[in-house]
This record gives sequence, C-alpha cells and structure tokens, in this order.
Amino acid sequence: MEQKKRKKNNPNRKYIYRKKHGKMIPYIPKRGRDDPVMLWAWREEPMPYSSIRRIPKKLRPTARKIIYKKDKRFDVAPKEITNKEDFEKICLMALDQSGSYLIMMFCHAKNKFGVSPKKVASIVIRDTLTGKEAVLIKNWRLYRYWFWKGGSR
Repeated sequence: MEQKKRKKNNPNRKYIYRKKHGKMIPYIPKRGRDDPVMLWAWREEPMPYSSIRRIPKKLRPTARKIIYKKDKRFDVAPKEITNKEDFEKICLMALDQSGSYLIMMFCHAKNKFGVSPKKVASIVIRDTLTGKEAVLIKNWRLYRYWFWKGGSR
C-alpha cells in the first residue's frame, strides 16, 4: 500500500495566507529583509544589598543575586551580523564599558506593548593588554534568524 505524499508549501507563491476574522487574507510583512534589526543590550550587575534583604531568608542562599539594567539600543543591518565574529565586533563598537551583557532582539510575537523582546545572546566585554575584546558566551536564538550563518549554537 502506497502512502500519500504530504503536500509541501510552495516557495514560489506570492503571499503567505493567514486567517483573520474567519477569512484567509494574504500576509504582507511591514519590514523588508534588508531593514535594520534592533539590538537591545542589558547590563548584568550584582543585586544591591537592600534588595537581597527583601528576599525571604530561607530562599536567599539559592536565589540568583544578579539584576539586569537596560543599557543601550542600537540598530544594525542584518548583513553585518551574519556570524559570531561580526556579532562580537558590532557589540564591541556599540557598547563602551567592559562587563557582561544580555543582547535582546524583538521577535514577531506581540505583548501588550506591541513588541516582544527575546534574549538572543550573552556577551562579555573585557579589558585586555591589547585593548577591549568581546566574547560571545551563549547564543540562544540567533540561529533562528534568516541572516545568521554562524552555525546552530
């Protein structure tokens, strides 16, 4: 008995359709593929002692005593961040201080403010003898984006 072949999506079709108010309508994206993407850097800092005191005493030993503060938002062309080395170079140019950062990008999901930031990478900027150096520590979601050619994780 021969199995039916599953119908694949046609890559040559003009639009992707979605259902809205019970009818299928074409989805036309608002942004182009070469439009700049927004990167948002959050600086990692130790939690102040006054904040640690607010955590219940039994939970303090296991609580993570790190906070993140919004530092800088910068726009980058997708062609400039296609691999790990380019991503580190762009983050080094945009962020002046040494330290640990979470890099966030906005995905297509919507929260109550109309955007949904997702953490995509963790980067550390260090002072070395030759100058500042950026190191991509963890890549969470960059492999999901169309411009990323630097491997999966």
